[in-house]
Amino acid sequence: MPTGISKTAGLLLPATWSFDMIKRFLILDTLEEEGAKPYGENKGQGLYKFIETKNDKIIADAQRNLNDYRRESVTKLKDFHADLQAGTNLVFCIRG
Repeated sequence: MPTGISKTAGLLLPATWSFDMIKRFLILDTLEEEGAKPYGENKGQGLYKFIETKNDKIIADAQRNLNDYRRESVTKLKDFHADLQAGTNLVFCIRG
């Protein structure tokens, strides 16, 4: 029967081995870049960096969409103003 430090080590080793096996068979990728699977769900970036990259792409897409909308709106407004000045775009409002 082990005593002293041998008893403590004997109790901790199975827990350590269990953790290693759980980590090895776990399908989740790591939070940090270190240890992340290069072809995993997070593309080797780790969860934190992957989410940050994904958010940056969403922000860039939203900014591009906003700029496109702004450019189209200005063009339509200029065209409408030019048509109004030329008298070709008359808008009638009939109230009943």
